[in-house]
Amino acid sequence: MLYVLRFIYVRPGQPAVRAGIQPGDEVLAIDGADVHALGEPAAEQLLRDRPAGSPARLLLSRAGAQVQTTLVVGRWQ
Repeated sequence: MLYVLRFIYVRPGQPAVRAGIQPGDEVLAIDGADVHALGEPAAEQLLRDRPAGSPARLLLSRAGAQVQTTLVVGRWQ
């Protein structure tokens, strides 16, 4: 089964909004690592294990186009 990491909702004022991420964006890669190949635990760990304020380079798929952005990781709640 192919793992897909997709933003369903983006909360106003949060790091994803500041990175330009939109609902429906699919994460293809985190810092160059293929999300589909990593699977759920490893992909989430790549983001959750970062200290707040550290950047993560994301490659997104949006409406059939690839978009690169940098997400500055916030504090996990």
